[in-house]
Amino acid sequence: MTGLVYVLSALYLLAMFAPFRLAGIARMIHSVGLSPIREQSMKQKNLSEGAAKENPPDVVRKTLAYNDEAMLCHFELKKGAQIPLHNHRASQIGYMVSGHARFIAEHPENEFEVKAGDSYVLDPHVKHGTTALEDTVYIEVFTPSRDEYKDF
Repeated sequence: MTGLVYVLSALYLLAMFAPFRLAGIARMIHSVGLSPIREQSMKQKNLSEGAAKENPPDVVRKTLAYNDEAMLCHFELKKGAQIPLHNHRASQIGYMVSGHARFIAEHPENEFEVKAGDSYVLDPHVKHGTTALEDTVYIEVFTPSRDEYKDF
């Protein structure tokens, strides 16, 4: 049995780093509970339970849920609030719940505005920032998780 576990573990690790062709193998191994990577878990958190972190001024973030692979955050920005240009290794996918904001970029031709109902995606390492054109609420998913946002 130990040999089988090692083989399945090797296939799982290979599938985690190979393109989509091997992803099915990883899901199969994980689904039968033989994943050697980490304990499986499920978590739940309500928005009202999130710890509000204000940084920069007038930008409030609540980290709602995360594991090593993905993170869900809720942001509230007051009109005029600015998140300066920055970048990170995580992909960033967002949905504008309410308000209106402009996403700024290192190259102006990459800038865009989002309003309630809009979604967006930013690739890893792309320099970007945000200016709230009115009071704004949006949610974002980061993959992989951002260590600096792990509040709990």
